[in-house]
Amino acid sequence: IVKTLIKYITQDFGWKDPKAAQKAGMSLKDYVIGGMDRGFKRKLYDALRAMDDAGFSPGITSGFRDDYRQELANGNKAAADSSYHGGSRRGGYGHALAADLVSVKGETRAERCASSEILWKWIDAHEKELGIGRPYLDKDPPHVAPLDGKEYADKRGPEKARLAGVRRPSQPSNPK
Repeated sequence: IVKTLIKYITQDFGWKDPKAAQKAGMSLKDYVIGGMDRGFKRKLYDALRAMDDAGFSPGITSGFRDDYRQELANGNKAAADSSYHGGSRRGGYGHALAADLVSVKGETRAERCASSEILWKWIDAHEKELGIGRPYLDKDPPHVAPLDGKEYADKRGPEKARLAGVRRPSQPSNPK
């Protein structure tokens, strides 16, 4: 019997985003959203609109995350250069194929956590229409990625990816 415990970190790491954007000489919005793969960014936008239309209040806690910011992350995480959020080994800026989504509905942290749980279950039930899914489910609940991406197929298995309508992993929009 194996029991998995997840510790939610409630610290504010928001300071790292403006600092990284400043270091790159970009606005915060251009840096964090612009660092995502163009095709994934579109899927994510459409998915967020669908969530909003369904009555959820989705929020992105992490979009593009460079090696520096990945290194600062706590909990279950990829090596600094290997994150699908945009690690340098995965293509870096402009190639991020992951985002972390939560619900911002609720006055208290407990209410927002409960709303997030409902949101994640809704994403699971609608992943095929959304084009995004949660590769890790309970291991990293907020993490979403494109269904036609390598991460989803690797973590959920080729059969699950096939059932979701995936034919082959997507390629970065700007291969090097």
